[in-house]
Amino acid sequence: MGDRLSGKRVLVTSCETFMGPPVVELFRAEGADVVTDTGELVGPDEPAALVERAGDVDVVIANLDVPAYGARVREIEDDQWLAGFDAMVHPLMRLVRAVAPQMVERGSGSIVVLGSSSPLRRMRPQGRRKRPRLKRRPRWSQKRKRTILLRPCLTLATRILGNA
Repeated sequence: MGDRLSGKRVLVTSCETFMGPPVVELFRAEGADVVTDTGELVGPDEPAALVERAGDVDVVIANLDVPAYGARVREIEDDQWLAGFDAMVHPLMRLVRAVAPQMVERGSGSIVVLGSSSPLRRMRPQGRRKRPRLKRRPRWSQKRKRTILLRPCLTLATRILGNA
């Protein structure tokens, strides 16, 4: 692609899941120094330790996702629900809290959050289907969804960093 982000350091969390692989590929293609992490960041000190290992970063891509709940809404236990918050909400706050001071001190930086409501959307329906659902092949638009979603992410980071 190019070198629009040459000299910029990008930290991508959960680089092997959800949107991680295409995000890493896209930012590397644009010339960024990409620091990847495969951890879940659920421990209270893990996000701060990650930011310390990564050093100064210009962009943080908080790529957070949890597996879909395989139960009906009324069957989801509190421990399952809280585990979702422990995997997506708490790590995000801790990550922002850890990286914000360096960005504020520099006067530049970008934090992009890639989250998903897929755990909720994939819950089993409350009613019963009268006929079986046929397995469908992904449409072209579904295959391209990742690319379409990444373009605004890259554009935002480029605009913010363009003046840095």
